[in-house]
Amino acid sequence: MTRTLAISIREPTLILARAEQMAVHIHLGEPLVAHVDAMDRQLRALRLERAGGIGLLFVVGPGSSAPSGAVRARAMDVFRGLRDDIKIVSTVILGSGFGAATKRSAFTMLASTVFGSARVKVFGGLDEAGIWLAAECTKASIACPPGRDLATEVRALMTG
Repeated sequence: MTRTLAISIREPTLILARAEQMAVHIHLGEPLVAHVDAMDRQLRALRLERAGGIGLLFVVGPGSSAPSGAVRARAMDVFRGLRDDIKIVSTVILGSGFGAATKRSAFTMLASTVFGSARVKVFGGLDEAGIWLAAECTKASIACPPGRDLATEVRALMTG
């Protein structure tokens, strides 16, 4: 497998990467407004470089906490501002049990109001999310690495 993701930011609780017409956001701890600002810069730069829409793989690690009100409000502003550009959102909320299920449900509800007409799906695992994202990007003519390769790279970023 050839590495396709270019890392923009690598911090203990946030990894931002990109490949072709898609962005990867990996959250591994407490979300901060500064993280949302970094995501905003990355997505706006990608939008300027690549016409035709953006795909987003959004990963929430099992140790991530729910965003505070300020973080949630800033994220909603960012995503609403990019709703015409973000065409596909594949979200992975890792973990098991009631906490993870609650996060998945909450994200699904918020995504339906924030992302407009974008195709959005929430998953519990990286493989399924990568495969779905790649298939949806292909349908929408958005350049994206193969789904299994993408999942493998994201997994490596999270453990490396």
